[in-house]
Amino acid sequence: MHIEIFKLKFVNIKNDFIHFSPASYNNLAVASVHALKAEIQDGSVFFFSPYPSPYGSLEDDCIGISGSYARALGLKEDQHLAISTINNVGSIKRLHVSPWTSDDLEIVCSASSIIESQLLSQLRIVWPNQVFCAWISNNISFNLVVDSFSPELQYGRLEEYTEIVVNMEPKKVVEKLDPPRKCINLRKYCGVGDDSSITFQCRCVPIDDSIKRHFKLKKVPPFAVYMLKSNQSALESCQLWKLCKKDDESSPVEAYVQVVHIQNGSSRKSKWTELFISENVASYLNVKLGSKADLIPLKDVALKEEISAMLISPRFAFEQSEEEQQILVREVRDTLLDFALHDAHVLLNNKGEITLKSGRKVQLTLRPLSIVWSFLSVATLRDVSFSCNEYYSEGTVMNPQQYVSCNETNIWRSLIENDELKLVEKLARTDGLNAHLQANLLITGRNGSGKTEMSKSLMSRLAKAPFYFYQVEVDCLKLKGKRIEVVVRELNETLKEAVDHQPSVVLLENIDTIAGLPNTDHVGTEATLFINRLSHKIAEVLEESQRLNSISFVGTALSTTKVNPRIYTTRGKSLFTYNVKMPENNKETRMEILKNLVLDKAPASEVDNLDLDKLARVTEGYLIVDLVKLIKTALFEAWQRKVLEQEELQIVNSDLFFALQCTKPSYLEGIDLLKEKKHSWATVGGLKEAKAKITEVIIWPTMYPHILNQCPLKAQTGILVYGAPGTGKTILARAAAFESSLNFITVKGPELMSKYIGQSEEGVRNVFEKAQSAKPCLLFFDEFESLAPRRGKDQTGVTDRVVNQLLTALDGVEPLTGVFVMAATSRPDLIDPALLRPGRIGTSVHCPFPDAATREEILSALSSGVELDEDVDFSSIAEVTKGFSGADLKGVLSAAQLRVIDQIISDCSSDGNQSEETLPLIVERHKDVKLKQHHILEALKDCKPSLSPGEKRNYDKIYNTFLKPSFVDMKEQKVTFA
Repeated sequence: MHIEIFKLKFVNIKNDFIHFSPASYNNLAVASVHALKAEIQDGSVFFFSPYPSPYGSLEDDCIGISGSYARALGLKEDQHLAISTINNVGSIKRLHVSPWTSDDLEIVCSASSIIESQLLSQLRIVWPNQVFCAWISNNISFNLVVDSFSPELQYGRLEEYTEIVVNMEPKKVVEKLDPPRKCINLRKYCGVGDDSSITFQCRCVPIDDSIKRHFKLKKVPPFAVYMLKSNQSALESCQLWKLCKKDDESSPVEAYVQVVHIQNGSSRKSKWTELFISENVASYLNVKLGSKADLIPLKDVALKEEISAMLISPRFAFEQSEEEQQILVREVRDTLLDFALHDAHVLLNNKGEITLKSGRKVQLTLRPLSIVWSFLSVATLRDVSFSCNEYYSEGTVMNPQQYVSCNETNIWRSLIENDELKLVEKLARTDGLNAHLQANLLITGRNGSGKTEMSKSLMSRLAKAPFYFYQVEVDCLKLKGKRIEVVVRELNETLKEAVDHQPSVVLLENIDTIAGLPNTDHVGTEATLFINRLSHKIAEVLEESQRLNSISFVGTALSTTKVNPRIYTTRGKSLFTYNVKMPENNKETRMEILKNLVLDKAPASEVDNLDLDKLARVTEGYLIVDLVKLIKTALFEAWQRKVLEQEELQIVNSDLFFALQCTKPSYLEGIDLLKEKKHSWATVGGLKEAKAKITEVIIWPTMYPHILNQCPLKAQTGILVYGAPGTGKTILARAAAFESSLNFITVKGPELMSKYIGQSEEGVRNVFEKAQSAKPCLLFFDEFESLAPRRGKDQTGVTDRVVNQLLTALDGVEPLTGVFVMAATSRPDLIDPALLRPGRIGTSVHCPFPDAATREEILSALSSGVELDEDVDFSSIAEVTKGFSGADLKGVLSAAQLRVIDQIISDCSSDGNQSEETLPLIVERHKDVKLKQHHILEALKDCKPSLSPGEKRNYDKIYNTFLKPSFVDMKEQKVTFA
């Protein structure tokens, strides 16, 4: 049901219709709507008929009602109404009304013919106890009260044939007109004698499944409430009680109930008299957890009339057929008979709801209408006749619970058993907590780590037996940027609700967004002072409400370092007293989460046949939110297969690994990874020794982490690849990332350097933070000598500070887990030696110039995707390409392919074709173009090695010196202030 909020405006009109602006009139399709339901904040419900044309002077967010009619209903201008459409409206055959005052009676008697002719043009929708206005001229109006109508409906529509019966006795004159209530109070007609000398002030706790299990309640009668035996009195034998709930305007809403005393299932004591009410009573009185009500015993009550008939009003979509009506009547009778057999006498309230065995709900209207309550037994049930309402009603709209509890699964069990959370539950069982709840908990962790679900799981436990805490949630992110007085006002409104339903627990999500830690670079600025003042004010407001009431606070934040010290600090006074940090998900935790998610989404799945071990291994760094997203994607694939193949819903391995390819984890947001996957060991010719060394350092620790974890020594995670330009260092790094299934982040050395002081070091820190977020990850530094030259050679000290930052990042206090570092350079002699020591980048691999056999392997690898003619002989080409590097050989093959294209174009042009027809002819006639030997030989004539023999000798000398370093004179070093 679509609901929209509008602001009420009084308009000068002479009818009881509701009016819309042209835009709202079109958006709601008012022309096709039969009726509208309006609800205000206190829960009062009204029904209107829309005017058949828009009202031009209204704004789009406003609705218009006659001021006289609105005041008669108790509505105020600028009040907000929740408007929803109604399409099924029953017709009224007979309407009974009464004048409100004697003056109204005189007008009715003098202008009855005018009223009869004009009423339908002023009013169409009516409901019981409605007060409406009618006009006989522009200046004369009067008020009528709806007594009843037939058939008996929650609301109905006047038709041309509707008979209107006017009672000649006006209603009693009152000083103030009370607005109609959702629960019509007919108790004044029953003649019940109240004994108000004894009143129990109770805290209502609606019964749910956890309470039924806790107190072992098998069957709950519709209008039964339960009280602990520790709260019993001498009136335990009283059969009838009156439960009164006070609303915002202090007008009592009442229900008649039976009180059942039960044994307390725990040692916990409370200063409130907790009254456990059935779902039907909670719906009848519109109460929720923590609502306060008065329980009054009624003595010497005699039943004046017995039930002769019941009108059944379904609270669900109901097919209007005789067969369905008979089935519904039978189900209602069986349900009442079951209650009567269990309790001998069943208490019913007029127009009260009961829950059937099937879980569906119906409203029972007792006949005669003078009955307000009645006891039903097996004997009296036989004489009761049943009938079904022709139209079903959607029932009373309950105020939504402020907190939707989440199921506590095995995913959170290990987290909830944390010591700090055990302490909160331990405090909740003590007497001191119920008087003044002082335990506040701050849950910290990065985005997506499960802070919100963790906090809601904890609050769900506190809402269940034996605590029954009321839940209130505040999203502090919505308060960000608002003035201090606005934030305080909204917090006070939330705290008022928590106080009214205490004991309560308040969830403050993202509290670091409004009470964060000021930036150290902005000390003394206006922004810093504002943050500190706001944090102190928030803490004062929350602590003041906690000092006099039983309220606890649970907050979530990214980190304790992001929160203002007034909110949380390890020393001194702060709002939160305990901190729980969300742990990182290891492989075993991920396997458990994946298993439980699969069973939750598709219980029929055979989890033993799923390769969850491999899935948990390749999801390193995934947050809980990422795992949930992955399983949802796999579930979608399983549903598609179920629909197409008509099989049972099961998640299989193919679904999981397809979802893995489609899911982007949170840690990759804002991180550019190399997505190219075409390089592998097979596409890299030669370099066998380099491949073997990289396999030992990078691939084996990734594939067999459980074996290396048994070794107490730290494994090498950094490797330096050096060689002359064009020898395949970069391609080797890409192939290593593909073979190890690691995320690949590449960094060019010069791009981190900046002319501003401190920017280069910050760039290095950011790179390693990204790598830690994207782990398991291979961090590749190209042109490493430009980023980390020898210290002492730079006059400014910039590169020296960068080297120091690299040393700290590679082997500092915080271990670099899950991140492998590969650096490529052609001048290893220029790199600072401290970076090349064991524990940092302690392993080095040389990529030499290829020999003849290696060149043949390179040519074969480079031409793996090229159509080759049978005459191509790479061995002969390898013999004549002495001194060529891998990059030079790739250039030869590229040039040869251009020779093939040139030949095809010349052939097509020689046939007399126009230039614009050449390309289509190439595509049509030469789909199987092949590279031949003579194309490669012709390309070799124009290609030369990129390095001369002298340059090669210089590189060989540098590499020999690097492998066998000589003594370095320390006098040549320069000292800087880096």
